[in-house]
Amino acid sequence: MKKCIYVLMFILYIIFPLEMRGNEDDILMDYYVEEKEIKTQDLRIVQDMKLQEIDPIKMKDIYSKRITKYLYNTLFIHNKNKEIKSILLESWFWKDERILNLKLKEGIYFHNGKLVKAIDIKNSLQRLIKKGVYKEMYSDIEGIEVLNELELRIELNKQNELFVDMLTYDMSSITLEVKNKIYGTGPYYLSEIDSKKIIMKKNNKYNFNLQKQNIYNSIVINFELNERKRVLDFYNEKIDKIFYFSEYQLSKYMKEGLLNKNIQIEFYNNVKNISLLFGEKDDFFKEIEMRRSIEDNINFNEIVNKIFMKEKSSS
Repeated sequence: MKKCIYVLMFILYIIFPLEMRGNEDDILMDYYVEEKEIKTQDLRIVQDMKLQEIDPIKMKDIYSKRITKYLYNTLFIHNKNKEIKSILLESWFWKDERILNLKLKEGIYFHNGKLVKAIDIKNSLQRLIKKGVYKEMYSDIEGIEVLNELELRIELNKQNELFVDMLTYDMSSITLEVKNKIYGTGPYYLSEIDSKKIIMKKNNKYNFNLQKQNIYNSIVINFELNERKRVLDFYNEKIDKIFYFSEYQLSKYMKEGLLNKNIQIEFYNNVKNISLLFGEKDDFFKEIEMRRSIEDNINFNEIVNKIFMKEKSSS
């Protein structure tokens, strides 16, 4: 079993950056549960671990990553059909195989009220390149040129067919840093954060028509380590959603009657989104082509099933 875990950790380590989607909350073999119809105007969530980071370029854990879709926007997103779309851009095109032209939509604001301009996009990407925990992934960027207030051009040092896809990753979220404070452009802004909770409130300058999503006055994520208390709070309608459950936990609390058919259950089975870091990556795995080749030749579901079925049979 230990050998299998080490193999899985190695695979996750080398392949992780390829699948860091900005619009998913994936974790290994896990579920979350929520009420089918949330009746309040505030979304109340509970999870076991507190946030380690609110700056997307520094996030390494999935608990922190969960807030990015509320606070931030990336230049590109994947829709449900896995097609590339954009919330922030009016248009974009490849001038040639190395030069990407972008034109911003008008009327996009950071949470501090500043109108987003092309120079802000440049500064945000340069901040990622210089300070991001995964900055080596963006080493293909040769330069960024601002053409006018709404347009800019990104030049790569070589062709990279995955580059637009990389701009959907959470770490690529557009941010503004002012006096060590980080502002985003997302549908909610950070109102309060402490060791027990984070409160995000509705951004009234955000165009909610840009994405199909429920709209809340506020979103509160509470941190509660005690598993049973999380379930009891859900049962007593003190919260609306719980992250995360294993299959065993889900079955256990359904048998106890604390979870019933009046809940919505979503299942995530994507091991490629777990981050395990062991220091500097080998140059061998920095190459996009090599990571993609490894990804295409590994059956992640088969590995997970073998490991966890073996664990279950031995227990």
